[in-house]
Formats: sequence, structure tokens, C-alpha cells
Amino acid sequence: MPQAAIIGGGFAGMTMALFLKKHGMSSAIDEARDKNYTSGGNIALAPNTLRVPDHAGVYDCKEYNFQALRVHRTIIRDVLRAELERQDVPVVYSKRCVSVINDDATKDIVTVAFEGGERITANFVIGADGIHSRI
Repeated sequence: MPQAAIIGGGFAGMTMALFLKKHGMSSAIDEARDKNYTSGGNIALAPNTLRVPDHAGVYDCKEYNFQALRVHRTIIRDVLRAELERQDVPVVYSKRCVSVINDDATKDIVTVAFEGGERITANFVIGADGIHSRI
């Protein structure tokens, strides 16, 4: 059982999993979209934003601090995915969360239910599934 169930495998969910791993916590990511899903084109990342991937260990720090960067979203996604795989953080695709259940009898365990009836348990749940998240 992972300590954290991360619902959402976008940039936020993947980066959160790397930070948790860095601090000795296990997690697993469940993403509603297919593994081959792509969205949008380029993304502009400001200098302060680039500190996040640097602290997560997936950005090569430049000699003159952090520069602004314009990069295609798939490049960032692929780098994060590769690092998750290298660190053995599980990511499951095409798995849509339908509810989160916190049973009062087991306050330190949360159950996440998915379409199709599958359920997982964790110590806590992180909603990283976008702006319209109900998690």
C-alpha cells in the first residue's frame, strides 16, 4: 500500500510523486487519460517555475541561475515519466477516480474507488487531477 495515492498524472502529480520519493514517502499515480494522450503545444516556464523541476532532480541547473524556458509539453512529460520509471514510482493510465472514502473506523486509511469497481487504499490522497477536481 502506498503512503500517498496521487490522482492525476499531469505535471503536478508527477512532480509531487518525485518530491514525496525524495523525502522517503511512497506513492502511486492514477491517471484518467490514456498514456499516449498529448495536450497543447509549447509552454513557457518562468525562472521561479524552473526551480520546481530542479528541486525534483529533473532540470539541469544552468551556470547563470534559471533562465526562462519555452518547451513543448511532451518534452517535460517524457522527462518526468522517465524519472518516475527510474525511481520505480508506479503510474497507471486509463483509470478514472469516482470517489474517495474515509471510513471513520480507519482514520489513517483512505480508500479510492475507480470506474469499473477497483479500489485502492493509502494513508492519504492527493488530488492533482486538474482545475475541475472534486478530489
